[in-house]
Amino acid sequence: AIVFAFQNKKDFFPESDSIPSHFFGYDAVCCFFSGVFFAAAVLTKFIPIIFLPGVMLMIPSDHRKQFAFGFTVICIIMIGAFWPEVKNCFYTLSIYTINWEFSGFCFRLFRVVTGSGTIARIIIVATFMTGMGIVFFRHAHTDHLNFLLQRRDVFKCFYAIAIIFLFLTPTLHPWYALYLVAFLPFAAGPVGIVFSWSIFLGYRVVILYSLTGQWIENDLIPLLIVIAPTAAFATVAVIRIINISLRNGINLRD
Repeated sequence: AIVFAFQNKKDFFPESDSIPSHFFGYDAVCCFFSGVFFAAAVLTKFIPIIFLPGVMLMIPSDHRKQFAFGFTVICIIMIGAFWPEVKNCFYTLSIYTINWEFSGFCFRLFRVVTGSGTIARIIIVATFMTGMGIVFFRHAHTDHLNFLLQRRDVFKCFYAIAIIFLFLTPTLHPWYALYLVAFLPFAAGPVGIVFSWSIFLGYRVVILYSLTGQWIENDLIPLLIVIAPTAAFATVAVIRIINISLRNGINLRD
């Protein structure tokens, strides 16, 4: 979906300036297939839906309707074809989201503070939506009332959203790190790199289960999982402050 969204007709057809950029133009077709493939990703695993705002900002404003059309068409076709299974999927998913949690430090913290798992989940959802909005609008700017996004900024947005998701999700399975690792080649940072390793501490419960036959969780492991990337963030921030201070000192001497 991202590859199609990045396409430009000039990349493959240098002489195609005469092709009108209407609903059936080359750019429009690329955006349509971007919506198709993104819908396929969401229907395979719902989590990619958190990247939808970024994909939409990535697409030129005059072609977002083609993206939305392709996304909607595939969703309608696939959901209609497997409607009984989809209903069962949403039923089991509702039970999963309401009752299951694993290695989620923020969820555990909010549950202790509020005394309710439901309230904790509501706080997490509200915090995530707020964080996602801040990240995307921070990297976007207005030009003739249209949102524009640089290609590097797109991956920075996705990278930040993946980190926020991993910090807040009540269920933090170690393989969820793949949603973060996928963006490291394009927008790597100390927090993401450290987090993609610390998340494997969650496997400790599996080791104990295989040795003792008991599934034992505690609050220490979730805390350690988030402390590691937080420490990396704090370390980088301190180093930057020191570098700025040193530069200012050198400039004052000059």
